[in-house]
Amino acid sequence: MTTRSILGLAYTVNSLKSLGYLPQPVLERHGIKLETLDPFAEIERSLELQILSELFAPVASPHIGLEMGIRIGLAGYGPFTMLLMSCQNAYEACRAGVRYQSVGYSYGEIRLDTGTEVTALCLQPAALPNALNRIIIDRDVSGTYRLIKDILLNIEQEVSLAEVWFSYPKPDDVNPYEAMFQCEVKFDQPYCRIAIKNTELSTPFPNANQTAYDYYRAQCDQVIAKRTESIEHLSGKVRKHLELFAYELPSIVDVAEAFGLAERTLRRQLKNEETSYQKILDSVRFDKAKQLLQTTNLPIDEVASRLGYQEAASFNHAFQRWSGTTPSKFRKNT
Repeated sequence: MTTRSILGLAYTVNSLKSLGYLPQPVLERHGIKLETLDPFAEIERSLELQILSELFAPVASPHIGLEMGIRIGLAGYGPFTMLLMSCQNAYEACRAGVRYQSVGYSYGEIRLDTGTEVTALCLQPAALPNALNRIIIDRDVSGTYRLIKDILLNIEQEVSLAEVWFSYPKPDDVNPYEAMFQCEVKFDQPYCRIAIKNTELSTPFPNANQTAYDYYRAQCDQVIAKRTESIEHLSGKVRKHLELFAYELPSIVDVAEAFGLAERTLRRQLKNEETSYQKILDSVRFDKAKQLLQTTNLPIDEVASRLGYQEAASFNHAFQRWSGTTPSKFRKNT
């Protein structure tokens, strides 16, 4: 089972909050706290869809997907953004975007169609529950449009679309679509499509750099490899759940509740897989500790606190047991 970046869900939740909806009760039912989410975490695709179904159940606005997608800026894509910005021009960025589309948030398969006058990003939407279909398609198309706009702003150029397609029947009110895309919008098409005039795609990017491109491509490759790892066993699912949290990692009682299991049952099933909650927790803490030590300047006692240790000495002892060195020496040598 594949996973997806937690940021897609986080941006969706934040958008719903800004539009007046209350997503927290849904997240709490799944043992998730938005304020403690780890931005580097991954979430199972099936779990994300379940949460999205529950989040959108009370939503009445037919254009909520458009409003959410347009709110996802460049910063939300991590190394994927830097990969695109280091390309030679917007056309090469489109090609790289298609190649590494799984690093993004779209549900479906994207391809690039080139013509003499226009180049089109075409999205074949994934099969989704009816309640989610239009919302997710709107989010993905408007989000892709926002990404194109932001990339072209890199060369101080406005995006000019030739045409936009949607794969579902024409809604009663098409004005929001025409106002957003400023071009002809067609519905009930075989797939979704954003057609860009070729004149928009050939201007060189000022930050084009092959070395940077290779570096961020390697990072995207690592993300993809991680997302395709199998997590069929309960221990893997528990680990993925713990990885969602940047700090205040949940207790075994919290995890059992999130999985709909009794604590005793969870312990027994993990034992059957020759592991334990404590072993999984220690492994997750070790990975998060290394990440914090390598990528931040947080004091050691603050790192310890984020990982749930009351005292830095306890964290130092645990880290030395895991790595054979102290947190300070590890940070110095990386």
